[in-house]
Amino acid sequence: MNRLRANSLHPCNVTITIDLEDPRPNPGLPDSFVGATRELIDLLAELKVSATFFVIADLATSHPELVRGIADAGHEIALHGLDHTPLTSLTPTKFDQQTRRAKAIIEEITGRGVTGFRAPIFSLTPATLWAESLLTDQGFSYSSSLLPGRHPFFNFADAPTEPFRWPSGLLEIPSPLTQLGPLDLPFLGGIYFRYLPYWYIRRCLDAADATQSLWFYSHPHDFDHRESFYRIKNTPYWMSLLLWLNRKGTLGKLRRLLKEPAITIAAPFADQVASGKFAQAATFQPAAAAPVSPPEC
Repeated sequence: MNRLRANSLHPCNVTITIDLEDPRPNPGLPDSFVGATRELIDLLAELKVSATFFVIADLATSHPELVRGIADAGHEIALHGLDHTPLTSLTPTKFDQQTRRAKAIIEEITGRGVTGFRAPIFSLTPATLWAESLLTDQGFSYSSSLLPGRHPFFNFADAPTEPFRWPSGLLEIPSPLTQLGPLDLPFLGGIYFRYLPYWYIRRCLDAADATQSLWFYSHPHDFDHRESFYRIKNTPYWMSLLLWLNRKGTLGKLRRLLKEPAITIAAPFADQVASGKFAQAATFQPAAAAPVSPPEC
C-alpha cells in the first residue's frame, strides 16, 4: 500500500481520537482507567489539543462526572457503543435498540448532541453493512468504524482508504493504514502505536497517501503502566498479556507526536464535518452483503 521513505516527515494533519472504555473483567477491580484518562486530558490541555472521545455509554453511566468533565474541557463526545459489543455479535434490531439508548445516555449526561460513532473493534464489515443506514436514521452524521484493508481481526478490505459516504449519506472516515508484510496495520493507534518504534511511525506518516484522513486513536489503558495484569473477558491469555505490556512510554510517545513541528493537530471530527471538510466525499456502493444470521448466545 505505502512505500516508506527515509526523508523527514512531510507536513500533515492528524486528528486525535480516544476510545474511552472500561476493560476490567469485573467491577471489583480498581478503576485505574479514570486516573489514566485524567492524565491524558491534562496532556491535551497542556498542549492545547482538542480531541474526539468515543465513549462507551455504560461507562458514562457509571462515571458521568468523568465524561462531563471531558466535554467541559472542549473535547467532542462521540459514541463507542453501549457496552463494547462488536457489531458482528448483534442483530440489526438489537444494535438499533442499544445504540438509541446509548446515544440518549451520552446526550443526557453532556447536554450536547452526539453526531459521531465508532464501532467497537472496528467491527463494521461486509457482514454488518446494515449498521450504516441505522446510524443515519438515528441522526449520526459520521462514522469512524472500519479498517479498509487486510487484517487478522475485523476488516473491510474492499472499502476506500479515503473518507467516503455510504449509500444512506453517512460519512465514513476509515482508519489510516500502512502495509507490513501481508497485513495492513492501523499504525497510528492502540497497541500498534505502543509497540512500533517511533521512527517507524514517522516514516509511515511520511508515506501516507494524501487522500487518507490521518487520525490517532488510543485508550486510557494504553497509557496506564501502573495497572495490574488481569485477563480480559473473551480474550486468550496471550492477547491479554499483549494488551497489558509495553505501556510505560506511551504518554511520552504521544507527547512527542503532538509536538512534531511538521504535524498540525486537526479539530475534532464533528468540527471538521460541520466545516464542510468532507463535503466532496464520494459515495461508495459496496457489494451485496451476505444474509445476516442471529448471533449465538
